Amino acid sequence: MAKADTFHKPNKKLLKAIGERIRLLRKQANFTIEELSDRSKINPKYLQRCETAKVNISISVLHHIIKGLDISLKQFFEDFQ
Repeated sequence: MAKADTFHKPNKKLLKAIGERIRLLRKQANFTIEELSDRSKINPKYLQRCETAKVNISISVLHHIIKGLDISLKQFFEDFQ
């Protein structure tokens, strides 16, 4: 079993899937990056990096994005692959 303080590399496949899901839901809501950025209180450049899996998105940031999309956590992960 790994120690609790062991550093884990980000799962690039998972980050890509989350980013693609954010982009899909943003486009379905007809929001630009800037509009979702304003709604979620996240820098637009950082939001774009989340969508393109360039950053290891935190749960807190994901929470803000989901609130900005005005959806529930359950809705975000529906049909998630």
